[in-house]
Amino acid sequence: MAELCDNGDWEALARLQSRRQDVLRQAFSPPPAAASAPLLVPLLRQIQDLDRDILACCESVKSACARELDQLGKGRRAAGAYSEQQGRL
Repeated sequence: MAELCDNGDWEALARLQSRRQDVLRQAFSPPPAAASAPLLVPLLRQIQDLDRDILACCESVKSACARELDQLGKGRRAAGAYSEQQGRL
């Protein structure tokens, strides 16, 4: 999943996330016995680490997109101001 995020393959990431949610729901329905906790804790920590990595990647891409949109908006405003000034000359 982290690789999909790194590559910007958002559709594949969404499909895999949906599948992952289904698998996790099935794995914990019914809730596992307390005796299996020693086996599950490392796996759950691994899932949390992966979630953290994916979230960081998504936040980074989101910030980059926001900066790009901001730059595009500035460019549009500058072009509009230039056009307005040209019309006055």
